[in-house]
Amino acid sequence: MFNESQLSTHFEKQLRYLKNANSITLDPHKSGFCPYPAGGLLYRNGNIRKFLAQKAAYVNHGTQKNEEINLFGIDGSKPGAASAGVWLSHKVTGLHCDGYGLLLRQSSFSAGVMYAMWVSMSRSKDPFVIVPGIPIKEEFTESWTKLKIRKDILKAENYALNQNKEAMEFIRENGPDTLINCLSINFREWDSSEGKWINNTSMEKQREFLNKFYKRCSHSYERPSMVDRGIQIILNSTTWEEESHTEVYKAMKESLGLDPDENGKLGVVINTCMTPWLRAQKTFQRMSVIIRNELYNAYGAMTDRPERLNLVSPCSIGPDWDGSFFAELEASFSNPSLRYHAIGKYMFNRTFCEQIKKAAKQSNSNVIRIQTVKEMKVFDLMTGGDDSGKYINQMNCSGDQVDYPMNNKQRKQEKIDAVKAKLEEYGDSNIQYEDIAMPEIEVLVYFGDKENPEENGVAAKMKMKRVIRYQHLTRDFVDEKGYPPTQEYFLYSDQQNAYLSHCPNRYPDFQQLIHLDEIPSPFPNGNLNTSEKDEKAVLYQEALERGVVVYLPEISSGGKPTLKNNCGDDPVCRDPIKRHKYNAISWSDQGAFTGEMTSIS
Repeated sequence: MFNESQLSTHFEKQLRYLKNANSITLDPHKSGFCPYPAGGLLYRNGNIRKFLAQKAAYVNHGTQKNEEINLFGIDGSKPGAASAGVWLSHKVTGLHCDGYGLLLRQSSFSAGVMYAMWVSMSRSKDPFVIVPGIPIKEEFTESWTKLKIRKDILKAENYALNQNKEAMEFIRENGPDTLINCLSINFREWDSSEGKWINNTSMEKQREFLNKFYKRCSHSYERPSMVDRGIQIILNSTTWEEESHTEVYKAMKESLGLDPDENGKLGVVINTCMTPWLRAQKTFQRMSVIIRNELYNAYGAMTDRPERLNLVSPCSIGPDWDGSFFAELEASFSNPSLRYHAIGKYMFNRTFCEQIKKAAKQSNSNVIRIQTVKEMKVFDLMTGGDDSGKYINQMNCSGDQVDYPMNNKQRKQEKIDAVKAKLEEYGDSNIQYEDIAMPEIEVLVYFGDKENPEENGVAAKMKMKRVIRYQHLTRDFVDEKGYPPTQEYFLYSDQQNAYLSHCPNRYPDFQQLIHLDEIPSPFPNGNLNTSEKDEKAVLYQEALERGVVVYLPEISSGGKPTLKNNCGDDPVCRDPIKRHKYNAISWSDQGAFTGEMTSIS
């Protein structure tokens, strides 16, 4: 079912005062669901528009009641397609309760639930604070705690939520009336001597923090090739100034703990909710996990100490190796700057590939290890840092191919094959090193457990091709009460090989990389017909190339690691993998218990 929300008491009162206005601006690209540049000015006295008329012979074709609309307005000529689009949308959707009225009631409900998500997102142990532009009304603050909002609104099923009159009233009276949530976020650091959190007071650092967060919640159009950065949610950002947002600007600064004497720009996050379908499949819970993780990553970008990072690769180097490889960061619970489960797909500059192949042949170990030459933060490794903007929108070194239209009619299978070919052509599997829109990283490559990579390693350069996983482990510790119910792994692949990476949760835990014998199948029991198998196989392979969470319920020890005996103060975890083959459960996105559940073998 699709729930609905009525206008708040406050907003309904404001709308009734429109009868006293001399002019009204209408923007159909918002609640009208129409594209730019549609818009209109309404005047109580139609003669006012004469003062804004811009007459010109080349647009002035009408007379009297059929005057050209382009004559009126401060921006001169306007395309007629925008007006036609609004007219058509009104005709199709309908300006009545069962048309636009229904859409807006349902979208208002979604925006209200998203408001509930934002105001209940932060926890007492989080290194950040979130302040909404519209605070919770005073009559709701005492009874509606963050825990109650998450329980009664975000975790409730649609029917139960619809029957909960108090929850529906909270959504209606507190949620945004214009479908737009505005909020600001500031980071804070723990003062162990005082035993409390100390908020950042610098507005410049607050904007920097939000820019780090926004970098992981936005896309830039990139040439020569789009690097898959593992972006899972798109948000918008802006800044507010005292001149334009006087009272709310001051109130939000105070709540964020920013310096009251500093009058700089305030970083603000904006998201517009214009869909009635966001309640499906626990979407808001999943979005909350994604956003919280990226806030922790942004906090790490601000506070982590730069280090020489160490990575381990599960890949093998063969004679036809093109320099591409997967690698995982060596994490550490004891070092906050390394408290990440970070996996990426990288590529070496071809200049160094032969040297690395030679070193692999001479080594007795197949384990590839990489160490960065310069000290850097994990955020810089996974995003390209401040230098990544230099590589966006550059010309393609390998050149673009022009596709000419085919005159002959293609069969369905030919069209499917053509689409697959294009996906492969423009995917990162065939991307050239020079076309990867990321900065080069100087590294040392060595094999096995050599302690002196400076002496024994191969000096090389590499780039990030794809972010597979970038999870801050402190977020898991804060959000979850304990270990997962079963062993949790992360499954990812390319076209030929698949790998498992154990997901660390909290101390003590372990990292484990496994090179699988084959890419797991999503239909082990063979219950699907051939066409269904083909379709599901293609979709599942696409999911694996981005990575999916996998549970192994057949491991009897559960999700908590089993420790070896007599380890002293440094616990050692036992390997939970005892068999060659397991049945597993995977999810269609990088989160558990959201999306489509798939049985694999």
